[in-house]
Parts: sequence; structure tokens; C-alpha cells
Amino acid sequence: MNLKVANVKPWFLAAVLALVTSGVYWQVRTHDFVNFDDLDYVSANPAVQAGLKWESVRWAFTQVHSSNWHPVTWLSHMMDCQLFGVKPAGHHLTNVFFHVANTLLLFRLLQRLTGALWRGAMVAALFALHPLHVESVAWVAERKDVLSTFFGLLTLLAYGRYAQRQASTAKCRMPYYFAALVIFALGLMSKPMLVTWPFVMLLLDVWPLKRVPGPKSDSTVNLSRTTWSRLIVEKLPFFALSIASCIVTVIVQRLAGATISTEALPIEYRLAQAPVACLRYLSKTLWPEHLAVFYPYEVLTWSSPWVLGATVLLIAITAAALAQLRRRPFLSVGWFWFLGTLVPVIGLVQVGRQAIADRYTYIPLIGVFVAIVWLAAELTQRWNVPRAFRFMIAATVLLACGTVTARQLTSWRNTASLASHAAAVTTGNYMAHAQLAATLTEAGKYDEALMQCRRALELRPNFVEALNTLAAIHVRQTNYAAAIAGFQEAIRCDPTFPDAHHGLADVYFKSGNFAEAEIESRATIRLLPMHIGGWYLLAQSQHSQGKLVEAIASYRRLLELKPDLFPAHRGLASVLTLNGDLTAAVTEYEVALKLQPKSVDTHNALGIVLLSRGEITSASNQFALALSYQPTNAIASYQVAALLSASAKPAEAAKYYRVALLAQPDWPEALNNFSWLLATSVDPAVRNGAEAVRLAERACTLTNYKEPLLVGTLAAAYAEAGRFDDAIQTAELAIQTAQAAGLSQLVERNAALLKVYREKKSHHEIAP
Repeated sequence: MNLKVANVKPWFLAAVLALVTSGVYWQVRTHDFVNFDDLDYVSANPAVQAGLKWESVRWAFTQVHSSNWHPVTWLSHMMDCQLFGVKPAGHHLTNVFFHVANTLLLFRLLQRLTGALWRGAMVAALFALHPLHVESVAWVAERKDVLSTFFGLLTLLAYGRYAQRQASTAKCRMPYYFAALVIFALGLMSKPMLVTWPFVMLLLDVWPLKRVPGPKSDSTVNLSRTTWSRLIVEKLPFFALSIASCIVTVIVQRLAGATISTEALPIEYRLAQAPVACLRYLSKTLWPEHLAVFYPYEVLTWSSPWVLGATVLLIAITAAALAQLRRRPFLSVGWFWFLGTLVPVIGLVQVGRQAIADRYTYIPLIGVFVAIVWLAAELTQRWNVPRAFRFMIAATVLLACGTVTARQLTSWRNTASLASHAAAVTTGNYMAHAQLAATLTEAGKYDEALMQCRRALELRPNFVEALNTLAAIHVRQTNYAAAIAGFQEAIRCDPTFPDAHHGLADVYFKSGNFAEAEIESRATIRLLPMHIGGWYLLAQSQHSQGKLVEAIASYRRLLELKPDLFPAHRGLASVLTLNGDLTAAVTEYEVALKLQPKSVDTHNALGIVLLSRGEITSASNQFALALSYQPTNAIASYQVAALLSASAKPAEAAKYYRVALLAQPDWPEALNNFSWLLATSVDPAVRNGAEAVRLAERACTLTNYKEPLLVGTLAAAYAEAGRFDDAIQTAELAIQTAQAAGLSQLVERNAALLKVYREKKSHHEIAP
């Protein structure tokens, strides 16, 4: 087999890398968002969904959200929303784009710094296809991983150009230095994982840049203090940015309550966990099985054989790498790249509940891949392994990685598949069981959801997310007493969990306890100021208590967060109507109808407001639109009937009254008005005394004969039916009821009609 590797061009290998990587990850275009952080980052984040607007950009740089300050990452998510909306396909493919770009940048970096084309390509291929990197690419919320690495590799490329130009005494090297500094700042504002980058630059100075050459050979390393002092001073601006990023990150995460205190997890436990975590990462690198989105934290002590064994093994590997520093500097550089870039996420500052996370290996594994590939290449050359056999081994490794990666990607289809996979491949994974419970609840499978909740609580008693889901199940089953107790227990366990406050507010609102609903809604938005449901429930509870001015302010704040929220425009219009601001109400109803043109209730509400303003034609158009979408709608039919009756079109009005009463048979107003039309119309073809009596009697029965207007209509119906004694008696009752209510006009009206009935006549008129 004759492999003319010398003739292969870098661009060809780059194209192959891009195509293969894209092909393996192409399936993510059909994946959904997942409930692990994607809601906070995109699918339930109104600031991000607003796109690249000035307010959103200002928010990205000035606000803390999701326990992080990474404005560049927020901007990238906003750009995606600008381009793709909230459809997950575009967001997933953007992650894939950055992963492919990172693969090519890594290939370019290694090729430029080492001149080793095939070794660089192999490292880039392992980076592209290794299963441990699935989490960083397939998880939309981990945009910060791929984006920060993108800027990190660009930083190293610019730094490499600067260093190589300095070594060759070429001019114009400083622009590369300042470019590296600016790009590094962008990387830190994408994710503070890059805080170790100045140390990575120092590693590259050792190899492959060889900026610390020995006196005899370029292959040896001189550890002189003078050389290192110069190199460290050179990187002081980078160290300054790293320190600033560390300070900001620690402050932000402490304010957000994301860090675990040393009282809850003492430092000796964290130090014991670190070597075990490193070893677990190495083992998953070499044999990537049982990969999960969440690995539960298990407290380890120095008396554990796992801790002692891991520590001894790490010390042995470190000693071996240092022993090879002069002969094989790539081993030391690769090993310390791995250890050094893991420092921010090794658990010394514990953020979250996980012991390890696949995403934390996205950058560190570059060092492992470099050490393995360069060592393997050297050994196979020394042992004269045939080139074809070397290629076959490399292809087999990459094929295995690609196959496992493709299989692992299927678990990221949605929350249910991700949680199910995590529960299957790990033990004691309370987070996975809780997420399964949440997805089963949304699917209406309450019995299965209850089982998963109980399993999660068995593994971790008082786990707030499981308690919250358990209470949510009670809400779905309308067991409000149990739901209230459940949400209160969740809040007791974690008062900072906003969804528990929101769930409790929702139950209070559904139970008619609007004051308590308002209190819990305020607690929700205090903890999470962009909680859409919290603001909506706050506005609704204020609305229901008659706090119209406060409700208007809450609705307007909600619409600042999410301008295209139909229920908010609809609710605001209703409150504005009650508050007497009909002009503003009409505007809000019109905006709501642009969002949902077929909302029958909104057309009806707008029509009624327009009627109150005397805009008869416009109101009629709204009722007609409502009936075009729902021909049997009671309100629209009733309003059209009333308008036709007032326009002296009694026969047409009668048809619409019948439709309204067919849809809503016990509507007193419709019964009354139709009865009046049947009893008093001047058109004999419309009048029907017997039916008028039936309708009016039903209206009076429903209102216990306490409404003088309805009693008066019944008197007119009796008269039309020829039952004048009943008409007289009923008219007298109408007069008495009106007098008791202080309705003088009705008293006078019924008194005049009483005279007509005493003359054995019925009353007819053109309009009611």
C-alpha cells in the first residue's frame, strides 16, 4: 500500500476534518432544548429571545444570570434568536459550527507551531470525535464551552505568531500580541474557564515554541530564572485579565448562591476529591463508557483507598512526565496542560452538585491528545511500524470514537432521553430521576412521575426539584391542599428556589386566594426577575383584587420582558377597560389580535369596548369576525342580535338570539332580551307569546325574581300570550322590586305598561 502522505495538502485534511465532524454531529439539528439550563439560557429567557437589541445587550453586560457573567456568550445566544427564533435546530447547529471551527483552529495551531501535519490532524480529529465532548456540543446551554475555546485557540494562534516573529526578529510582531490580548478578553467573557491560559502560553514557550532552549541543543530545556522571568513579565497583562475574571466569577457565583460553602463541604474533602476526579477523567478518556449529563457528588476522605490510589498514580505520572521534560517535552506540556486547565473545575471551588462533568474536559483533553499522539508517533517510528499499519490503527481509533459519539448524541434528543440515559448508566442519580419525573408530569403520566419523584427523594431527601415536581403533580390532579403543602415543603428546603414560589402562587390563585398569590409571585420575581410566569401571576392576582393601577404596572413590566406575549396584552386590555382608559384598552386589544387573530374572546371584548365608545360599525365588525371563527359563539351572537334588534331587524336578531341561547341556555340577559323581542316586536311574524313566556320565566327563575327589568319582561310576555291577569300581577311585582332597588325609571316604565295590560292590550315597539 503506497500512501503518498507527503503530497497531502493541509487544506484537504482540514476539509476532511470539517466534513466528518459535521456529519457525526448533524443529527443534533432534530434535537430539542433540554430542561438542564437551556430554559435559563434560551428557551425561557426573554432577554435573550429579544435578540440583539440595545436593552438586551446592556442586560448581557450589566446583569448576572444563571450564576455567571459571560456577556459574549449571551450575545451569541441573542444572535441565534435573531436568526432562528426559539427553534432549537439553529441553536444546535451553531454549537456544531463552533466545534468544527475549534477543530480546524486546533489543527492549524499545531501545524503552525510544530510543523507536524499528520500528528496535528490526529489530535484535531480526536478532539472533534471524542465522546467526552458530546456534552459541550449537543447542549445548547454549553455554548460558553465551544465559544470560549474558539477565542482561546485564536488567542494561542495570535500568540504563536507573535512568539515566532520575535524569535525570527521579524517586524510587526506587537499587533499579534495585542490581538491575542483582546481575543483573550473575549474568551474570558465567554466563559472563565480560560483563566489558566497564561500558564498554557508558558507551556507552549517550553514546547513547541522552544523559547527556553538549552545551551547545547534546541531539543533541551533551560530552566534559568532569567528566561522565565522575562516570559512571565511578558504575560502579566494576560495574568491581570485572568485575575480580574476570577474575582468577578467568585463574586457572581457567591451572590447567586451557586458555590458550596466550606462549612457544607470542608476543604479537605475537596482536596480528596480532586485526584479521584482527575483519574476519572483519564479513565473516561481512554474508555468512554457510562457518560451522563450529571454525576452525583460523593464525599471522599483521605482514608479512602480510591483517593490514596489516585493520588499515588497522579504523582507517578507527573514524575514520569517531568523525567522526560528534556527528551520529550511534549509529554510534560501535554500532561500539565491537562492538569492545569482542569484546576478551575476540579472542585476546589465547588459549583453545583456534580462530582465531575464531561463538559469540563473540552479544553483539558487537548493536552492528553497531544501527549498520546506525539508519543505514539515517536514509538511507532522507532519500532519501524509500517506506515499502513499506523494509519489503520489511527483510523480504527477514530472510527470507534465517532461511533460512540454518534450513539451518545442520541441520548441528547430531549430531556426524557437524556435523563433516562443518565439514570441507566449511573447509580444514585437523584437529578436524573427528578428530571424524568418532570417530563412525565408534562406528558400527563402522573403515576410514573410520582414513582420517579419518590425515587429521587429516597436518594436525596429534601431535594427541592423533586419536591417541586411532586407538588406540581398534585396541582394537575386538582388536589390543591396537598399541592400547597408540597410547595411549602420545597420552599422550606430551599427558600431560593423560584419555581416553588411560583407553583405556590399558582395554587393560591386557582384557589381564589389572590392576596397570598400576590405575595408568592413577588417572591418569585425577587429571586428571578425575568420569571415570565411570576410576573403574569402577579398581574393576575392584582387584577383579581381590584388593584388596577398595580396590575397595569405589572402587565407593562411583563411586556417589557416579553413583548409578544398574547395573554399579557389581553390581560392589560381588560384591566385598562376596568380602569376607564378605553383608548389604551383598544390599542392593547388590537395588539393582542395581531398576535392571535383568531382569538374569539378578544374580538368580543374589543367589540364590547367599541360599543361603549359608540363605535357601532367597528364593534359589529369585531363580532362578525368572532362568528367567522366560531359561528356558535354565544357572546358574539348575543351582541349581533342586540345590534340587529336596535336596527329594527327583529327577524334577523331572533336568529342570532337562538344561536346564543343554544350555546348558553341559562344566560339571563339573553333570555330576557330575546323574550322582550318575541313579546313586543311590531313584526307579527316575529312575535311568539308562548315562547316569550317560557324564556322570561326561565330568566326570572335563574335570578329568583329579584331583577325588576327581567320581571317586567315577563309581564310583557304574559300580555302577548293573552294572560293579562298574570301580566298585571307580574307588572305590579316589577314595580315593587324596582322601588325597593331605587330604580325610579323602571318604576315609571312598568307603571305605564301596567295601564296597558289593564286595558287587555299587549305592548309592541320597534326596538327594546
